[in-house]
Amino acid sequence: MFRDVHWITADFSIRSQLGYAIFRWWKPLTSKKITEDLSHSEPRLIIYLDTIEWHIYNVSPTYANLESLFGLEQKIVIKPEELPPKYKSDNASTKSPDEPAVEDRWIWRNLFPVIKFNVADGRILYGNYHCPTTLSVNFSYTVLLYTSKPASTPFDQFMHALTAKVDNLRVMLVPSLGYKGPVEEAPRYMGDGFVILHSNDVDIYYYYDQPGMLAFIP
Repeated sequence: MFRDVHWITADFSIRSQLGYAIFRWWKPLTSKKITEDLSHSEPRLIIYLDTIEWHIYNVSPTYANLESLFGLEQKIVIKPEELPPKYKSDNASTKSPDEPAVEDRWIWRNLFPVIKFNVADGRILYGNYHCPTTLSVNFSYTVLLYTSKPASTPFDQFMHALTAKVDNLRVMLVPSLGYKGPVEEAPRYMGDGFVILHSNDVDIYYYYDQPGMLAFIP
């Protein structure tokens, strides 16, 4: 259990007033293959979060990669180990001897076949003081379930699946704090800003396949 946690990085910040996790250690642990459907399992890990805010104000890896691609002066310096995998060059055609096998990398799925999140009073912000407006996504309560299913193609390992049921969702543009440039007034305001979407009940289903390992063929 924790209270008043604020995590700040160069690209985003996460703040939560209250949270705790329940780990059902008494649930039997069974080893399953990486291609099996785990969506019918019971959640062993349940996470509760209250009054959480996730503010994304920068994407340094993307900017640094664009500077490198276009040969610009490197103003954003990021350590190689901090770059996401998609920005790292892979010149080796064979796997390192110390690299774990595919099954070993995803062995945690046997321990956590389903992870449940209960979030009350959440807010997601996209923007900074260089933009006239910030995109704000607010909701009163949501239940998220993360699990994995068989991949949709035989070339991939498995499928990540995230389902969410959101109550009182509101998406709007709000004025950015600290912005001093010209501002174009919105057609109308409702509350703190210009409302783009408002719904009392929203169901979200997000999924993608984990890419498989292919042999290097010159």
